[in-house]
Amino acid sequence: VDRTFGEILIYNGKILPTYFHSSCGGMTEDTKELWNMDLAPLRGVPCPFCKDSPHMRWVRNFRLKDVQVALNNRGFAIGEIKDIFVLGRNRSDRIIQLKITDRTNQQLIINGKDFRDAIGPNLLKSNNYTIVMKGYFVDMIGKGWGHGVGLCQYGMKTLAELGYTYRQILEFYYPGAEIKQLENGQRPS
Repeated sequence: VDRTFGEILIYNGKILPTYFHSSCGGMTEDTKELWNMDLAPLRGVPCPFCKDSPHMRWVRNFRLKDVQVALNNRGFAIGEIKDIFVLGRNRSDRIIQLKITDRTNQQLIINGKDFRDAIGPNLLKSNNYTIVMKGYFVDMIGKGWGHGVGLCQYGMKTLAELGYTYRQILEFYYPGAEIKQLENGQRPS
């Protein structure tokens, strides 16, 4: 911390928001997929370095009734769930949209982020998963943990263990950004 005091990461002359997450599952996420911004250093990069993360592969089983209640509690009207189907994925293979059909054939189209938020981000670890319907239950079989934007902490750990410097690690996860020293150690306004 003392050796890097006053250093900041910038892009186009502005401080870069240095988002991070636990484990990307093989590719970091484009920030425009989650938030209203499009910055080149946050467009996502392939990351083979988190493959040994305990969150690289996970399986979570849910009762469909619990999924229904979670969605209803968030204001998404859906009855007793019969099917959950992936409508679309983005370039990092994360789900961008789902179609949920209830037992009266009513349908709910919901984006992946809203679905994960409703279920709970610690229960549904990421938006990179497949769905296996099992009657009144569903298995979510996924990769990674977190939103996926920016620095992958497990990938960073592996890179550090391989001898990469902090500068090389930041250049990998935030391509095009620059590390700058603030003048006189002053914080920007």
